[in-house]
Amino acid sequence: RQPNVTFRFVGEWESPELEDELRTLAESAGGQIEFLAQADHETKVALLHSAAVFLFPPVEPEGHPRVVLEALAAGLPIVTTDRGAICETVADGESGFVLPDPEPHELAKRILSLVEDEALRERMSAAARERYIALFTQEQADRVLSEWLESVAAASSPERETQRALQ
Repeated sequence: RQPNVTFRFVGEWESPELEDELRTLAESAGGQIEFLAQADHETKVALLHSAAVFLFPPVEPEGHPRVVLEALAAGLPIVTTDRGAICETVADGESGFVLPDPEPHELAKRILSLVEDEALRERMSAAARERYIALFTQEQADRVLSEWLESVAAASSPERETQRALQ
């Protein structure tokens, strides 16, 4: 539906058979689908800043994927699935779409909504960058760690130990 859109898939393949099958299917897309090797840091940053939407639909459990944070930092609306901490990172309907499962038709529907609705894409893009700055910068991580350490220290202070002993 969008002949001016190019999809770039970046990274290694889990199986050569799957790669061959997908490359064969992609040939019918007339160059709209590209497969790129795993990117070094500079290339990844350039790719993120040249993109309009970031698609990351893991099937298997994930922890807290760095690439999702990198996409937020680049101000990209993200289309993803609810695996691991992703739903805590991407605000569904605000900085992207978080689907329960990687259903191809649902993923495509969300991608098309972002491609076809510039206002939605810009709103989610701004929200993604704002979310990154508010929650995921090194400064914020340091603040959260500091607050946690202070709470641990306060919980084991001499005054607290005296209170426990008296109980």
